[in-house]
Amino acid sequence: MFTIQQQEDFVPRTGVIVYAVPVPPSCEPEFGYYVSLNPDSVHFYHSGNNSPSAHYSWDFGDGTYSTDINPWHLYPVDGVYYACLTVSDTTVGGICSATWCDSVRAQPIPPSCDPEFVYYSISNPDSIQFFPIGSNFSSAHYSWTFGDGGTSTLMNPWHLYAQNGMYYVCLTISDSNSVGVCSNTWCDSVRAMPAPPSCVAEFVYATSINADSVQFFPTGGNVSGTNYSWDFGDGNHSTDITPWNVYPQNGIYYVCLTVSNSTAGGTCSETFCDSVRAIPAVPPCEAEFAYYSLTNIDSVHFSALGNNLPGANYSWDFGDGSFSSDMNTWHYYTIHGVFQVCLTVTDTTAGGTCSATFCDSVHVVPILHPVLPSSPILLWVIPTVCASTLPGTIYPEQNISGTLEMEIHLQK
Repeated sequence: MFTIQQQEDFVPRTGVIVYAVPVPPSCEPEFGYYVSLNPDSVHFYHSGNNSPSAHYSWDFGDGTYSTDINPWHLYPVDGVYYACLTVSDTTVGGICSATWCDSVRAQPIPPSCDPEFVYYSISNPDSIQFFPIGSNFSSAHYSWTFGDGGTSTLMNPWHLYAQNGMYYVCLTISDSNSVGVCSNTWCDSVRAMPAPPSCVAEFVYATSINADSVQFFPTGGNVSGTNYSWDFGDGNHSTDITPWNVYPQNGIYYVCLTVSNSTAGGTCSETFCDSVRAIPAVPPCEAEFAYYSLTNIDSVHFSALGNNLPGANYSWDFGDGSFSSDMNTWHYYTIHGVFQVCLTVTDTTAGGTCSATFCDSVHVVPILHPVLPSSPILLWVIPTVCASTLPGTIYPEQNISGTLEMEIHLQK
């Protein structure tokens, strides 16, 4: 306590000074430990009330160390080990460090042989998987007898029974370690019999360009051997798995699928129905074309290339005032030159109307004809049979195809 005197009024003042002194850290190194089924694997845990900033240093007594708070440690051999924990901490209040040690016994317990098991089957019930459910060591040995002469040493085996029936299955588990030996057998009756078949009749459908032609797809994931019976709602039926049906006219149809099956496990049947709308899509109109000519290149063949419906209409404009409505057509040009040829494709269905035009330049060039002399040509022919020469005359002619023919007359 202190007193302050002011010079003006000389009234004494009294106050108290408080010092906040940090508390030094606490280091409590006590620990505990426990073992699991494998007793040479020991779990250590600290039990002291230490701050979060504390540091832990474990010495397990076998030459190994750890800085974890609660470590596991596997001892290499059985025995008694002197384990120590050192806890240290540093705060503004000071520094602390403390060590605590304890004897730890790493020794296995006798093995436990628990042979109880369960089993299950999936879609094929004569194929069964077995599972032991006992708390056995990883070193345990398994010996299965499946009641039909089959055996296995796997831990979780599958077994396929050749025929349906009841089988007496046994599992023998044996184990040993440095402190004991065990062996036990457990048996149970197992029924190998197919489950009743599953019939799922749901389906979906899809249409193509011609939307009154519908394909149906079952989605139930039924096994092979399942029977399918389709009723398309227009008087038509099918037993195919994924059938097509062409409806006679547009409209909404009530389609039903009945799925049935019979196996050794039983019989099933299920029916599913859905409304299906049969209406054509808008038709496509593709007007692209190609052309070619043969020996007479002023006669041109045109071919439509588009993927159009059978009822599509074709209108050709050959660029010289001539026209055609054929799908694939020939055209003879009377004069040579470059012509703008156009094809227009139109179509109308219950789904709508379409029209498309495509144009291209077509080059029509003349055939080059040889120029023939107007009078016969006099020539001399030298036969190979003698050394004398014979005079002759060539009479050239041009036929309709444009080729040159020559007639030779020899003079004796």
